[in-house]
Amino acid sequence: MTDETARLNLPFILPAQTQKHVTYNEGMLRLDHLVQLSVKSRSISTPPSAPLESDSYIISANSTQAWAGHEGELALFNSGTWSFVEPQKGWRAWIADEQALFLLTEAEGWLALTTTSGDDREEVERLGINATADDTNRLSINADASLFNHAGTSHRLSLNKANVGETASVIFQSNFSARAEIGLTGDDALHMKVSADGNNFTDTMIMKTDGRVHFPNGLNADLLTGAVDQAGGTETVTGPPNLISIATRRRAFSLDSKRVYFSPFYVDRTTRYLGAKVAVSQASNTSGALMRVGLYRLGLPIDNGWSVGNRLADYGTQAVDVAGHKTFASEQGISLMPGWYLLAVGVNGEGVSVSGVELQTPGVLHFIPAGSGTSANFRLGGVARYLYDSVSEDMIVTGFPEAWTGNPVSGAVTTVFSQLMLAVPYWDRRSW
Repeated sequence: MTDETARLNLPFILPAQTQKHVTYNEGMLRLDHLVQLSVKSRSISTPPSAPLESDSYIISANSTQAWAGHEGELALFNSGTWSFVEPQKGWRAWIADEQALFLLTEAEGWLALTTTSGDDREEVERLGINATADDTNRLSINADASLFNHAGTSHRLSLNKANVGETASVIFQSNFSARAEIGLTGDDALHMKVSADGNNFTDTMIMKTDGRVHFPNGLNADLLTGAVDQAGGTETVTGPPNLISIATRRRAFSLDSKRVYFSPFYVDRTTRYLGAKVAVSQASNTSGALMRVGLYRLGLPIDNGWSVGNRLADYGTQAVDVAGHKTFASEQGISLMPGWYLLAVGVNGEGVSVSGVELQTPGVLHFIPAGSGTSANFRLGGVARYLYDSVSEDMIVTGFPEAWTGNPVSGAVTTVFSQLMLAVPYWDRRSW
């Protein structure tokens, strides 16, 4: 049998021992220190010059004088002398000068557990879950996944910043080097940024608080291009087809008499299509002037342009010598398969202006074809407005042709950020 206990090194009273009270009192003094352990500091390495009875410390590195060689141990002051105890893993200690409760761990040493409590709720100053937390990363987790679950119905994660000029964001890293950032970075718009080196970031998308979306560097051509086996067919490459355009404003656009304008759009699922709507903002000064609207499938590439494929619908004419909203539609509608389509608009009178919808990238109504041959690509663009400089008036009055195979769409008015739709597609949203 040893003379001391295994964990706290409390002295045993041995058989036939004289002055047993000395041994007993020594054990009581040590228990007085270690039970409900509280120390004054863990950051000093030299004994204080005037310690008080029952003072306790956790000795820091590079200890000197009476503490020399006792780094990491507990220093207990009683009856004018220091005694030392090596703390065990799992012990907890209140450290007075840090006002926090600490736990001695196997890997990380003394870790803070809690600070003060108020309203019966404990506040954790730092928390490391299988990781080390610090003053910057006060919550640190090493895990394969993290789950934030609801407590009955919903769950919201909030990131709050102090003012407009500060940052509230989420950063995605590769080997602790940032590669992407999403959040409110320097203003109240939602920014999506990327970085090649973790230091220099480039805005790819900015969503302002008024709902407008901006792409400072345009859309990535690699995502929006590819081989076209059959333009307008189900194999047409479109890039992300389910992005919805943002209508930013209406803008007046003058139509030349006896010219046909085309507005391209894409549907990414089977759609019951009803027709098109055109806002005539200024009436024709030609008495009896008419507007005709038709629907075509985007045709095959020809030379340096694109043909207009087979006609799917001719919605007839409406008078445009009176301004107003014109709806070109059929009651039964038609079913459109995924692919590219063109709305054709033509007038036979002078002075007509329409209030076109300006759409901001990206959007299912935005991409128009450019190039030639079966390897042609899609690019951003505006209204494609040339077919012939002049078409016959009879074409406007009696009907658009079944196909325009010999007349490629060319002369696209190219823009980077917006497109003007003269005729707005009109479909039954219940079919989406």
